[in-house]
Amino acid sequence: MQTGRLLEYITDQIPVNSTTAEPVQQGSGIRVTVYDPAKKLHRQRDSPVQEERAVPQEESRFLYPPWVPHSPTAAVPQQASVSQPLDFYIDAVHYIPDNATIIKVTGRIMRSGLEDLPDILALPELKTSARNPEFRYRMTVKADNQKPLDPHMMLLLRVYTIDVDSGELCVIGNCIARVFNNHGQLNAGGFQLRLRGGMPSKDPVALTESSLNHHPVIPCCTVLIRILPHVTEPAPTPSYLSGFYFTDEANPNKSELEMISTFQRDKNFPTTEEDLVQLLIGKEQANIPPDQWLAWFKELPPQHPPAHLSIHHMVRYHQQAGIRCSHRTGIRAS
Repeated sequence: MQTGRLLEYITDQIPVNSTTAEPVQQGSGIRVTVYDPAKKLHRQRDSPVQEERAVPQEESRFLYPPWVPHSPTAAVPQQASVSQPLDFYIDAVHYIPDNATIIKVTGRIMRSGLEDLPDILALPELKTSARNPEFRYRMTVKADNQKPLDPHMMLLLRVYTIDVDSGELCVIGNCIARVFNNHGQLNAGGFQLRLRGGMPSKDPVALTESSLNHHPVIPCCTVLIRILPHVTEPAPTPSYLSGFYFTDEANPNKSELEMISTFQRDKNFPTTEEDLVQLLIGKEQANIPPDQWLAWFKELPPQHPPAHLSIHHMVRYHQQAGIRCSHRTGIRAS
């Protein structure tokens, strides 16, 4: 795993300049208002109010920590091998984009050496945060007839949402996790995985941890999972702040930290998953009772192939947090 790095372009792709010539008509004009986060930080640093509070500048931008490094003391002591059963948990998705709504996590265990494993389908807890929804999902995988699991077993996850603009079921992103290490021991612990906006090869034999690395990173959005030795009762979900999860791969860069700060303070975004569903039901003008909301969302079919959520609309900048452009035309109606 590698830590996040400072990117000039958040999508890891260099924009291509358009070669189309389209002159601006006479009388038109463009006005641009640019917000410079660095200047704001200088103003806050020089403010006497900030000095009196003695709050570190890095922390004062956030209502709660945007990212927590893994703590070695939180490591899972018990080891398991390919011949022992395991439990796979989906715990949360952090910082869904502005153009996303309610989400669900689907997936499949690839190259397990077993047949007829069910697909993964995890639905969020409706009372949890809309921006950082939580899950209570566990799947147990056991070796069949004393046949060990394949040490090359991979976990492929996909996060779906309903596009707030189009109302279509779309993919936010995908991620891959390796279940065992090179010695056939379980990669036990919690993991915070980045989502990427693309699909791996359809050939399961070619699937590796790096199969998605050439696809753009979805800004800020990550999945929290656990891979643990099997126990009879589900293991309690650890606090993210405890440092239980391996988080190096999800370390946000400078641009993402600015986005996360905006996400945390956005009072216009719905508060809970329940609020999001109510909003969607209202837009659809559908008469669906609350106890059937998740069933309704569960059965929504995606397009074939499924569309990906637009990465260009994932952050809706406000004037105080981004760039504002306005166009004034000189054409008048006669």
